[in-house]
Amino acid sequence: MNDFMNLLNDDLNDVFYNNEEFGIKIQYLENGVEPGVELSCIFDSDPNIESVENSDIEYVDTRPRLRIRETDLPDGSPNINLGDQSDIFIVDGVRYICVDYFLTRTGETVCLLNEV
Repeated sequence: MNDFMNLLNDDLNDVFYNNEEFGIKIQYLENGVEPGVELSCIFDSDPNIESVENSDIEYVDTRPRLRIRETDLPDGSPNINLGDQSDIFIVDGVRYICVDYFLTRTGETVCLLNEV
C-alpha cells in the first residue's frame, strides 16, 4: 500500500470512524438475527445528488448511507444480505435494511438503506 493510502486509512480510522468525532455505534444483525454485533460506522442521511453515467441527467438520492470498515464485519466479509433474508442495521433505535451496497478502494462497504 502506498504512503497516501496509508495516510488515508489512518485518517479514516483515527478521525472518521472515531465515535468521539464522526463515527457512531450501531447494531448489525446478520440475517436479522439478534443479538447482533456492535460496529463503528459513518451514517449519512443527507440527500445526495447523483448523476447518470454518460448523460446530463441528475437526481437526488434520499436514501441514508452507512459506511462500514470491511474488517469490522463478521469474518471480514463485505457480503451484505439483501432482500427477504436481509441484514438489519439499527441506528439510533431505527431499523434499516440494506437495499444495495458497493465497495470502496479504501476497504469500506457503503450500504444504501431503507427504513424497515
